[in-house]
Amino acid sequence: MNLENFDHLRETVQRVVERYRELRFRNYQLIQENKALKNRLQQTENSDKETSDGRLQKLMAENEKLKSEKEKIKQRLTKLIAELEKLTN
Repeated sequence: MNLENFDHLRETVQRVVERYRELRFRNYQLIQENKALKNRLQQTENSDKETSDGRLQKLMAENEKLKSEKEKIKQRLTKLIAELEKLTN
């Protein structure tokens, strides 16, 4: 492997690692948002039934959105790890 290829590989690995960290941080944020959402959902379930139905629907929709985004992040992380492994082999 010549020096130019090595430098290119090092730059690529650095970019992949940076993207991996960003995605892991976003995944962490989504987990925290999901915990907060579950807490609000629990509070809603414990409050007055009539006023909570609308809020419950809204929270359920938000939860589905967060689950979807979290799944996308997990897929991107998996793809990124595979790409990194491919580059290092």
